[in-house]
Amino acid sequence: MTQRPKFVAPRQAPPGIWRRTPPMIFAPICGLLGLALAWQSMADASVLGALSGLLDGAAVALFLFAVLAYLSKVFRRPAVVIEEQETLPGLVGIGAGVLSIGLCAGVLAAYAPMAGRGMLVIGLLALLWLIVTSLRQMAAAEEAIGPERQFLSAGLLVAAAVAPMMGWPGLGRVLIWPGAGLALVLATINLMQLRRHRVPKVLLPLMALHLVPVAAYGMAAVQLGAPFLLVACGLSFVGLLLLPVLALRAGSGLFLSVLTIPLGLSALLFAHLPPAFPGIGILPVLASLVLVAATLTCIPATFLVMRDWARGRLATSSNAAIA
Repeated sequence: MTQRPKFVAPRQAPPGIWRRTPPMIFAPICGLLGLALAWQSMADASVLGALSGLLDGAAVALFLFAVLAYLSKVFRRPAVVIEEQETLPGLVGIGAGVLSIGLCAGVLAAYAPMAGRGMLVIGLLALLWLIVTSLRQMAAAEEAIGPERQFLSAGLLVAAAVAPMMGWPGLGRVLIWPGAGLALVLATINLMQLRRHRVPKVLLPLMALHLVPVAAYGMAAVQLGAPFLLVACGLSFVGLLLLPVLALRAGSGLFLSVLTIPLGLSALLFAHLPPAFPGIGILPVLASLVLVAATLTCIPATFLVMRDWARGRLATSSNAAIA
């Protein structure tokens, strides 16, 4: 957690649309895609299930628009990807973007299975690139390993969870254990480092990223019948109780929108529990409460981040690279 956002003297972006698209736009979009999948899972049991399709379409369209905006910058100057990985906001944004590909694949699977499979393959290739570049970066740097690295394990576990939705349960079984092992290693390293380093308030929301692979593992465990599901559910429930504490202590800041990612994925996990355990009457109530909380958080947070992007504030505050 000694890594800090690195800022340079402000530069004026040259004329042209989307030359400074900030990767941090993917943080709330990632949470929104998880929320859309949760609504999709609860659609049959919810009075407002008709809104599921609308939310699915809005989340996928917003994600594809953000991808188009970011790729237009990358095509102009591919080196911006490397530059952004040298800053903490860039690392978080790119990690959220890669994780969003797997979640988008899960949303598409209900409407166009072939498109979902193609999106999942693209997501796995992007995740492989992210793992390779992250390992090189961690090996070369002397800085502490922060919770933003949990996007690596979460990407594997989300892929393991959505693969059975497309008829690829074997792929899910291959990915779930490396993802769970990597999540445990990263969490152990980061928590041990906390004994020596104090986390600044502005970085407190990033600690919630440890909850992302937990919720993703729980979702994959439901799909694949893997063990330790109750452990994942218990940790996710405790993590949900801690999210407001992190938000209140952080106040306001660049990384506050990151809290939507564990919230959206936790809503997705709890949405899968009532069908898996029909005899436990409290689970539908709990799933509905988490879904409502995620809905009331993820949608406004996405709107606020998109507004800051449109006004140019997000690019400046996150020190986004210029193409």
